[in-house]
Amino acid sequence: MTSNSPVLVLFCFGFLSQKKETQEARKKARELEKQEVQKLELLIESARVKQRAFLNVDEPWTEENRRSFTGVLSNYHSKRGRELCCTLIGLTPAKVKSASAPQLQVFATNLAISSANQRTDILKFIRKLSE
Repeated sequence: MTSNSPVLVLFCFGFLSQKKETQEARKKARELEKQEVQKLELLIESARVKQRAFLNVDEPWTEENRRSFTGVLSNYHSKRGRELCCTLIGLTPAKVKSASAPQLQVFATNLAISSANQRTDILKFIRKLSE
């Protein structure tokens, strides 16, 4: 196959096209993440001004609390947006890793996670990206 081969040219064109699409997808993801972080910052500031408290993952939630958090979380699709939402309620990977069994049970109940492997599933919950 020579360097002017149509197969090679098509292969290179396909590779460059795919690379450009990947770069564009990454750029869109970064823009989405930036927008979500800005949106969360406004939410936090609004709550502070109105002197509203955020849910606390350490305290048992009502069904209404659970629906409220799930509703807020569904607005954030980037990894950073989801992590910030979880941080606002006190749910961080470090906290989950160091939590006792009773603490994990409260976290899992609040997040409607029912499994034998709570620690792993709660960590997955924090990192989960929306489809």
